[in-house]
Amino acid sequence: MLGDPNESGSAPTVVVARHVNPGREDDFRAWDRRTRAAAAAHAGFLGSEVQEPNPSHPGEWVPVYSFATGQPLDAWLQAVESKALSRDVEGRVGGPGRAQEIAGVRPAAEAVPGGGAPG
Repeated sequence: MLGDPNESGSAPTVVVARHVNPGREDDFRAWDRRTRAAAAAHAGFLGSEVQEPNPSHPGEWVPVYSFATGQPLDAWLQAVESKALSRDVEGRVGGPGRAQEIAGVRPAAEAVPGGGAPG
């Protein structure tokens, strides 16, 4: 589960959508636990979660990983262990995953004064 939402809500995050092969759900859960534990061992890690299929993303499992800044997120994505885990999941999922990196955003409370949209 992600940590403090105020902390991780604005943190650089990677979201991955995967179609898990029928009958491989338990294998995927075990792989996801190993992957999230490995990510947690990296500097700058804030939290992670996995969303099982639901009406907003039917048939897709969506792991989410958040880091304090972009640098540790990039380091995790480029780590040998991360790449090995990505290769390891291939038999459990159908096709490549869809990944999206979301850059950290400035919370509304920290918005620049007078920085509204031009009229």
